[in-house]
Amino acid sequence: MGFVFGNGAGGIGGRCYGRLPWLHQHYRWGVGSMSGNGIAILEAQPQDLDLAGVEQRMQPHAETVAELLRRYPVKRAALLQMLWLVQSEFAWIPRVAIKWAARQCEVSPVHAFSVVEFYTMYRQVPWGRYTFRVCHNMACHIQGAEELIAHLERRLSIRAGETTPDGLFSIERVECIAACGNGPAVQINDDFLFGPDGLNQLQEGWHPTPEIMDDWIERLRAEAEANPQAPRNDELGGIILASPGHPGAEGAQAQVQQTGYAKPPPPLKVAAKAGEENGTVTITWLAAPECSDTLCEYSDDNGASWSQCGNVVPASVPGPPGPKNCSLTHSSAPALGLTRQYRVWSVLPDDQRRVSAVVEYRISEEGAS
Repeated sequence: MGFVFGNGAGGIGGRCYGRLPWLHQHYRWGVGSMSGNGIAILEAQPQDLDLAGVEQRMQPHAETVAELLRRYPVKRAALLQMLWLVQSEFAWIPRVAIKWAARQCEVSPVHAFSVVEFYTMYRQVPWGRYTFRVCHNMACHIQGAEELIAHLERRLSIRAGETTPDGLFSIERVECIAACGNGPAVQINDDFLFGPDGLNQLQEGWHPTPEIMDDWIERLRAEAEANPQAPRNDELGGIILASPGHPGAEGAQAQVQQTGYAKPPPPLKVAAKAGEENGTVTITWLAAPECSDTLCEYSDDNGASWSQCGNVVPASVPGPPGPKNCSLTHSSAPALGLTRQYRVWSVLPDDQRRVSAVVEYRISEEGAS
């Protein structure tokens, strides 16, 4: 089973080769897509937008981009917020803008695309100016969610997951949005419909009805006629530049962590086996290259006392950057029938130490184990 993503120009998504014909339909039409809305995803991509065009559109956000990257020890940690920033600018996330976000965060376009595909809040196609989001989970289902969705579909002449031809309204089924007490829970864009008088104004015991949905449709139509230009939605909620955090919160005055702030793990995958020469034992382990040294110890009295049998400096082990495969040969094997224990310590640059799990080595008449 093999398949390749591509759009004929080095982009992401689009074609499927091999034995998965359904996948081509998935990416062409958004069938099953977690953040598409029934519009053909590839056909929705703007033909006149390239990476340089995205750079130009995102230039007014340069300070915000720099702030997001400053807040994290590694740039990839800012990917979710970078994608929200793109969606704030475009009102959805074109494929070429995914590449832009991937470059900013130093991840592959495929990785960034998988994030957009996973989270339903990221829009892979243009949505309506107003989106009715209706929860269809159990608590809202028994309060009439399906009837409310069906009414909206009839009223707007579209199905859930689609947008009206004038680009004004979309309907979306959503999972629990934590408003079960006023179910079926409804949001208009990011605002909760909690009462008849306005959004986000909670009224105990109030529940949306088809008549209320009709009233809101008319209100929103009138608003769009009065203000043809849709206001820009700040998906990040007004990020504060160079903010040290809330002054009363724990850790608010701490310095920004740099790469490598987390301590390396202790030696992993420690194993002991018979050495190539008779009477020797070879101990192997995986060490983090940040360690300044690793020390191997053995015990013949079930851990009551330990003796050092050698050391290996991870930085001296040849190979690419990353965890190092270390090995050491102990020239003294245990006597027949005696169980010997081995463990390995990692020594950090600040002389702190972390110890591995203990492994046992035993020579019996059947052989070493």
